[in-house]
Amino acid sequence: MPITRSTILNQALAIQFLLIWQRVYLHRILVQATLFLLFFLFPRFGNPRRKKRLPAISSAENTLSAVLFKAQLWEKINQQPVNERQRLIINRMLEDDFKGHMNTSKYAKLAKCSTGTALRDIQNLKSRGIFIRNPGGGRGTSYRLLDTI
Repeated sequence: MPITRSTILNQALAIQFLLIWQRVYLHRILVQATLFLLFFLFPRFGNPRRKKRLPAISSAENTLSAVLFKAQLWEKINQQPVNERQRLIINRMLEDDFKGHMNTSKYAKLAKCSTGTALRDIQNLKSRGIFIRNPGGGRGTSYRLLDTI
């Protein structure tokens, strides 16, 4: 079989995909191992019936649930890849310091694109179930990330 540019590119893409998948899989294993340690090796701290929890354990649970949510969200999103603007906006919305909801003008400013492109990107994310439209409409139409997966 002759080596052509397309076969080299296909192999490079396959290797890149495997490396990304390996990182996601390793991340999931680490999260599951951490949960195992918290809830099975230390049942006293992981017991949901316990009224008062230690602040460090509560903080760790919040962090772990946020990490798991992000991993599950990206797993859902990567079933059909998104463009760089969409990836940038989703990552920005997942940050802790993101305030409010997303609308076309905010999207356009953050992604540095036109409002028409922002609207098309938002509609694409909405049709895929990644964005949910908030109540209200007209000029005040805004969107949020899905709450549960």
